[in-house]
Amino acid sequence: QHKLTSNVLKESYVPCFINGENKFVAVGDKIGRIEIWDISDLPNQKSVTILQTPRKQWITSSTSTNNILAIGSRDDKRLHLYDVNNWRCFRQKAFECQGWSLHLTEDLKYITFAGQDWNQKDRCVVLEIIQ
Repeated sequence: QHKLTSNVLKESYVPCFINGENKFVAVGDKIGRIEIWDISDLPNQKSVTILQTPRKQWITSSTSTNNILAIGSRDDKRLHLYDVNNWRCFRQKAFECQGWSLHLTEDLKYITFAGQDWNQKDRCVVLEIIQ
């Protein structure tokens, strides 16, 4: 067991392995930051970059496959897609629900985004990713 101690994030939410592999881990917080950790040399793990969503919202879901990191945020109800080769956000999409659950298909054709709207009604969106 190894503990990741951030000098930046005050709390940590929805960690995920980048590409489902054991080299990098992404960890979100309540103000739109995602810290990327290199864990390939445990116990000598290190933070490699901090991503910041434009609206500084609570990161509530994350998933990664095939060099894409998908991040969902609660208060602004947005999906953010990052290229893990350069850690740049290349697409954002607003939804009518908070992002509590997020999944990408292996072929990157579809993404699911689910949560509740402001009226506490459950919502689920299946989005076709145009490449």
